[in-house]
Amino acid sequence: VGNVSGNQYDVLCGAGSLNLINGSVGGFPLAVGAPYNPNPGNAPIDFVNTVPGGANYNRAYFQLLRRNTEGGPRISDLTHTSFRGVLGSKGDLGKVWSYDAYYQYGRTNYTQVFKNEFSAVRLGRALDIVDDPNQPGINPVCRSVLDGTDLACRPYDVFTGAAPSQESINYLNVFGVITGRTSEQIAHADFTGTLGDYGIQFPWAEDGVGVNLGAEYRKEKLSLSPDQSFQTGDLTGQGAPTLPVNGQFRVIEFFGEAQLPVVQNNFIYELTFGAGFRKSYYELGTGRKFDTNTYKLSAELAPIKDIRLRGSYNRAVRAPNIQELFAPQFVGLDGSNDPCAKTITATDYGCLAQGLVVGQSTTPNPAGQYNGMLGGNPNLTPEKATTKTIGAVFQPSFLPRFALTIDWWSIDLKDAIQGYGADAILSNCVNHSTASAVAPSCDLIRRDASGSLWLTPN
Repeated sequence: VGNVSGNQYDVLCGAGSLNLINGSVGGFPLAVGAPYNPNPGNAPIDFVNTVPGGANYNRAYFQLLRRNTEGGPRISDLTHTSFRGVLGSKGDLGKVWSYDAYYQYGRTNYTQVFKNEFSAVRLGRALDIVDDPNQPGINPVCRSVLDGTDLACRPYDVFTGAAPSQESINYLNVFGVITGRTSEQIAHADFTGTLGDYGIQFPWAEDGVGVNLGAEYRKEKLSLSPDQSFQTGDLTGQGAPTLPVNGQFRVIEFFGEAQLPVVQNNFIYELTFGAGFRKSYYELGTGRKFDTNTYKLSAELAPIKDIRLRGSYNRAVRAPNIQELFAPQFVGLDGSNDPCAKTITATDYGCLAQGLVVGQSTTPNPAGQYNGMLGGNPNLTPEKATTKTIGAVFQPSFLPRFALTIDWWSIDLKDAIQGYGADAILSNCVNHSTASAVAPSCDLIRRDASGSLWLTPN
């Protein structure tokens, strides 16, 4: 069994098989029939491992860690092509009212080509090397060439100290392509009125009450189409599969806003109140529907021209975007530290809660890259925030071009749309578990049979 760039391969061994392990180069186990084996005549090592059914077999675990320095750097070629069109009209509807209406369509086409990537499938074949029985002497050849499954395979020599051949690098080098598209449509209309001509005006103000009323329709779509090599995780430099994403939503909104000047250039310089409200109706591509409310209240007071005080109270929302809703779940790189990558003791309560046992040792990832389950959630609801602000602006007339602003704000966010992150989950489990209590975050951690978070994608 072995791990090659996160891909695991099983090779069966039977009595007399050339796959039986009889030695190693450094820490890398070698089979009897491996052409790079300096001692092919040694007896197989007795790795006795009883499995259900009573059979014993010869098994070795290894991981190949090597950079493709001979093949050159990985190259990523990104292309974005965007365009937007707007058709609109605005004007006056008499002395009191004006309007603004438009339709907008925008689209971005995306192409990304990754070059100089190794194929994990081909790498497994290029490392599965045997001696060619049809040639005299020692002649390394891919097993897949002999059995006819891949006649193009060339041995990738990482054992003898010689550099891999250019033929093997050419065989292993592949490229991957991702294409995608996002689009947005907006239809908007609003009407603005200054109602002083209707007599809707405070007696101490110079301007009448101002209002704005309108509606908006918006539709957003996203599609991401990786090729087969991305979807299967065959590109060794990517760390995880890149899966297709397709989703859309539409929203219809109605809104209104009012500005109420109470005092202007009278016994005080200015006192103005403001208010606004927006109702939004969402429908996802899956058919799920939800709605949101947002509103604001504000006030500005300027007892004299040089000093202005202001405050506001707002309810804000953010609906989940397409990626957050529709990205498929997959195992990918998520986290840079494993606090349990050590020899476990009886007081490592968080590690024990994850299924590890006292005395067990796990190896840290040398690159600081660990696996995590990532993806979207089609059942997400909008996040909500209550924001409060109080501020003051000082612009003394005797100091031209001088302004001093002081603001205080408070933001209370609920139902936040965000991932916790692997590092935060692991730290919480380890730091908040005791001999009598296990942190709930420990239930989110899944280790493979060896206790690792990175050796296999399990």
